[in-house]
Amino acid sequence: VNRQPSTNMPILTFTSDFGSADHLVGGVKGEILKLNEGFQIIDITHDIIPYNFMQAAYVCRNIFTSFPPESFHLILVNVFDNNLDHLLLVRHQNQIIGIPDNGLITMILNDLPEQVVSVQIPKGIKKGIRAFTTILVEAFSAVSSGLALEKIGDAGVKIQEKNLMRAYATDQFIEGQILMIDKFQNVIVNITVQDFEAARRGRS
Repeated sequence: VNRQPSTNMPILTFTSDFGSADHLVGGVKGEILKLNEGFQIIDITHDIIPYNFMQAAYVCRNIFTSFPPESFHLILVNVFDNNLDHLLLVRHQNQIIGIPDNGLITMILNDLPEQVVSVQIPKGIKKGIRAFTTILVEAFSAVSSGLALEKIGDAGVKIQEKNLMRAYATDQFIEGQILMIDKFQNVIVNITVQDFEAARRGRS
């Protein structure tokens, strides 16, 4: 692999469900720097509960507005949920996201991406964290060098879709789901202010 130094130091955030008890997170960050030592790596969290798509969607949705345009976001959550032959490279609201095609991207964005291509996993390669990291970081490096997404992958992909569960409201109550409980014991639910105000209808 050819190392690709960079002078503009693009930002790359890293989110996963790997935990912090072993070497996996550090190993991925090492692979990133071997591929492109110019990336500024920022950890978001590695404590997503495995298979908890709602928590992952909540966390990832809230990181994008904190970073400047043309930041890169590596999201390795539930990476083996679907046995597919490709990964996704997404551009949405001037952010670039690399993620497995497991439906999480539509939950994060609550919509289809503005632009998405599939990046093939080469046949014969052992599917795993290292391979997925290499494929997505090489794609990030290509974008950083000015290559358009459609030159990197297939724009005709039909992505997996999952929907974030919406709160259910009646005249008398709102029923929602707990997305996560943070370290300060704050309970994060999927009832938005807009949901609440619509159901309240001006009542005290």
